Formats: sequence, C-alpha cells, structure tokens
Amino acid sequence: MDHAHHDHNRINDIQAAVAGNGTIPHAEKGSDHEKYHLKHKGHEQMHAEMFLILMLTLAVSHVGLVFWKKFHFRSYQTASLIGLLIVPVYICATHDWWRFVVIWFIFCVVTAAVMRKGVRRPIAVNTPRMVYKYFYGVHLISGFLSVSGYCMLLFGIFGLNFLFLLDQKTWFDIGLHLLFYGFYYGVIGRDLADIATDRMAVIVGYYSSDGVPAKQLDPRTCALCGNALLVAEGEKGVAEDTYRISCGHFFHEFCLRGWCIVGKKCVCPYCKERFNMKTVYQNPWDRPHVLLGQYLDVLRYLVAWQPLILYADQIVYNLLGLE
Repeated sequence: MDHAHHDHNRINDIQAAVAGNGTIPHAEKGSDHEKYHLKHKGHEQMHAEMFLILMLTLAVSHVGLVFWKKFHFRSYQTASLIGLLIVPVYICATHDWWRFVVIWFIFCVVTAAVMRKGVRRPIAVNTPRMVYKYFYGVHLISGFLSVSGYCMLLFGIFGLNFLFLLDQKTWFDIGLHLLFYGFYYGVIGRDLADIATDRMAVIVGYYSSDGVPAKQLDPRTCALCGNALLVAEGEKGVAEDTYRISCGHFFHEFCLRGWCIVGKKCVCPYCKERFNMKTVYQNPWDRPHVLLGQYLDVLRYLVAWQPLILYADQIVYNLLGLE
C-alpha cells in the first residue's frame, strides 16, 4: 500500500514539474517513454488535428506540383532549381552544419565556371565535350556516394560495422551523410545539366527550339558538340567509342551520355526524332545509371519541396494555436 502511495506521489510530482517549467528534475526522471506521455497527456485531439492538417497539405501540394510541372514545366524547373540551391544550404547554415555549406559553395563555384564556358559565345571547340564529361562525372560520383551510403546502412543494420572498427552510431552517421550528398548533388547536377545541354547545343548550331538546325551536319562529326568522331561505329576507341541512334546520327560516347543520362534527353538533338535509351545503352553497367537518374527525379520533390511544405504546416499550426 505504501509502495502504491509512493508511486502515485512520484507521478504527481513529475506532472507538476512538467506543468511548471516543462522539465523534470534529475532525481525524478523516469524512462523517456513515461516522460513523453506525461508531457503530452490530454493532447490527443490536438495531435489528431495536426496530423490531418499535415496529410491534407501534403495531398494538395503534391497535386498542385504535378499540375504545375505538366502545364508550366519551365517555371516549375526554375522554381525547383532555386529551391534545391537555397533550401538545404539555409537549413544547414541555421543549424551550424558548415561542412555541407563549404562543399555546396565549392560545387557551385566550379559548376558555375563550367556552365559559363558552355554558354559563352563564341564557344571553344573542346568546350561541349568538357561540359558533357563534367556533368556525367558528377552523375557518376553522386551515384557512387548514394550506393556506398546505402550499403553502409545495410551493413550497420546487420551489425557488420565492427569489421571496420567503427561503432554503430558513427557508421550510421557516415552512411546517412554519403546517401544525402549523393542524392542531393545527383538531383541538382541533373537539373543544371538539363539547362546547360540545351543552351550549349543551340550555340553549337545543331539544335533549336523550333526543330530547325542552324547548320548542316557532317556525317563524320558528333551531332552534339560538332567535333570530329574519333573512331568509326563498332570500332573500339581508346578514350571513348562512337554511338549511333535509331535516326542514324552519330555521337561521341560522353556527349551522348551527358545528353541522355544526365541531361534527361531522349530525342536526337539534330532531327528531333525520339529514340529508346535502352537500345543505346545495352551494357549492364549503364542501366543502373539510367535507373538512378529516374530515382533522382523523384527525390527532387523531397529535397526541394518537402521542407517548404513542412514549414508551411508549422505556420498553420501557429496560426491555429496548435503546438
């Protein structure tokens, strides 16, 4: 009986401490689960309202983004790109996560320099291939980081981190960082490559928005960069091979990879004929890169728009007095 009375008094003391200043004295602290329920006791209806508001906001915003992308793709792409550039770095800066801010700044400076060379007139002979190689390299690195981070998380779940002499917390931290960096720079690299490849191909003259090329194409030159092909189709090249798509036009390997996999183009830049990328990339190693690109397009919603939606929800909660 005394034991039950003592427990009842202990709970009353904890409730009084929570109601008074939101904290629990060290001597009276129980389990985290107990403290959580004591602090939020009686708030079930408010939590249900907050959950319904969150679900409604997510559904409405998702439908709105889908229609925006369908009917006004360019403005959607621009807004998404601005969100990708600003939202994550703002969140990291406000939380003093300076490592991401420094890496983001270096990436932006290097990428801006590459894009500036690609859109400046007159364009140098080797610039198009350099730009395509750069963005394809970003795509490969981001894919490597994503896969490495994912594998590290799997290893940590099965307790295999001890093989690398790292505790589980450090192992999971590294894995999550690699996964985030890979996804983030993969998404933003694809969006920037989409812009750069369009403008650069227009400057070269073999591509235009109305589908009428500004120059005639020599069959011995790449239909993207305008430089001479290094090897004939089917011949093994030292640095890169030559590819031909269904319309019969030829490309440097890295130019076509940059145009298709990274730049998200599946039409010939010269004649506008649509082609199937699976017929071009028959190497099993290439298919995961195409699949990764499709996943990155989906993740753009989570990286650019999800934080903004959650911030909007928080504003609604404050206006309605929900805490």
